[in-house]
Amino acid sequence: MKTLSLFNPRFASDIFDVFGSNFPGFDVSQRRSPMSLAMPRTDVIEDEKNYILEMELPGFSEENVNISLNDKVLTIESKYEKCEETKDKDAETENAYLIRERRERRFSRSFTMPNDIDGENISADFKDGLLTINVPRILERAPKQIAINAKKK
Repeated sequence: MKTLSLFNPRFASDIFDVFGSNFPGFDVSQRRSPMSLAMPRTDVIEDEKNYILEMELPGFSEENVNISLNDKVLTIESKYEKCEETKDKDAETENAYLIRERRERRFSRSFTMPNDIDGENISADFKDGLLTINVPRILERAPKQIAINAKKK
């Protein structure tokens, strides 16, 4: 079985998350960027032929998501921007928000993939807010036996 790991350059923020959830009053979420607060949940499945990543993205569409592979690091990120109609409506109504929890949603998740992937044949499907990325594996070849030729003098 191969290993797949999350690519997280902000490892320290994970440690602070533990403190925030276990110690009242220790709230580090105020110091984190809005991008890091909106991490979509992802399941990773492995079978003999593929790695399959399933990411929940409610409210997004395939036009709002970029997927890239660079040096075995698979990155899924949003390119979601607040639509112009919503901006205009907010300005026209001149209403003040009492509570505002829905904002622009941006995210970026990266996964360090194992060496046995076929990067040329990755495919992705998006249906009902679920992004499914299929990463084919390269089948390992059986070891080849090499004969030794003895030279005679």
